[in-house]
Amino acid sequence: MTKLMMLGLALALTNGAAAAEKPLSIKLLKIERAESHSYILFQVDNTSEHRFEATTWSCVFFVKQQPVHEERNLIENVPPHGRAIKREIQAYGGPYDSVECRFLSSRPSACGG
Repeated sequence: MTKLMMLGLALALTNGAAAAEKPLSIKLLKIERAESHSYILFQVDNTSEHRFEATTWSCVFFVKQQPVHEERNLIENVPPHGRAIKREIQAYGGPYDSVECRFLSSRPSACGG
């Protein structure tokens, strides 16, 4: 094999392994502002064969690309090859331009699939 083909194969295997290691992803479907708080409609997708009893996400509110507030959110009961949708109240009611969320932790189901 040429070096270029070996490099391509190594990258493909690495990307596949990374996808398998990160079966959960989050989407913010809708953000609503209220006077003293905000609402976020979350969708957590699961590409694995396993059910997750709980997933925890950190969501950061930004103003002009600067973080102004962080809040943790718990999304429960994410089925295998499925999704969970949940509307959460956020304690932050100040101004923000955008919100970004990242994965913190998960708890797989003890009952399996």
